[in-house]
Amino acid sequence: MNTIKSNLIKSSLRQIQNTNPVLTAINGVMADVKKLENTTKNEFAKYDYVNIDKFLEALNPLCAKHGLIIAPSELSCDVIGDAKKWLHIVYEFTLSHKDGYVWDKTFTRNQFVPFTGGQAMGAAQSYTLKQFMRALFLIPTGDKVDVDEQENKRFDGSKTTRQDNYTATGVRIRNTNKKVFNHESTQDQTI
Repeated sequence: MNTIKSNLIKSSLRQIQNTNPVLTAINGVMADVKKLENTTKNEFAKYDYVNIDKFLEALNPLCAKHGLIIAPSELSCDVIGDAKKWLHIVYEFTLSHKDGYVWDKTFTRNQFVPFTGGQAMGAAQSYTLKQFMRALFLIPTGDKVDVDEQENKRFDGSKTTRQDNYTATGVRIRNTNKKVFNHESTQDQTI
C-alpha cells in the first residue's frame, strides 16, 4: 500500500513538474546556485551579510538561464506606531516562465522596518526580495541567524528561547498566554 501511494505521489510530482515550467526553472536555479559569501559588513551592528546586489548578480543569470521571472508587487504600505514609526509593507511575488506560463500560486511576505524616510521603502523591498529568493532557492550564505544557535535578548535585557513557548519534542504549549512585542513601549506584553 505504501509503495503504491509513494509511486502515485512521485508520478504526480513528475506530471506537475512536466506541466509547470516554473517548477522546472526553480529546480534548475537550485541546482546551479552556489553559496553566497558574506562580504558586506554592518559596522553599527557588527555582523557580515550578503547584500542585495550580490544576490542579484548571482541569481539574475541563473534565473535567465532557466527562464524564471520573479515579479514582486506591493500589496499594501502603512506607517504604524506613535512614538516610533514603523513601515509595514506587504509584498506578493508572482513566478512566471519566459515562455508565458504564469504560476497561479503567489507568495506573500510582510516586512517591517523603522520608518526613517524614503530609504525605508528601498530597504524593505531589498530585504524582502533577498529573503524570498534565499528561501525559494535554499541558498546558503553562512548567516548566523538561526534561532537554534543564538541566545535571544529582549529590549529589557531578559533572555528568551524557543523553550519559552513549547518543548523540543513537539508543539506542546506550556504557557497559554501569548507574548507579543509592543514596538511603542519596547516591552513584551502578555495577551
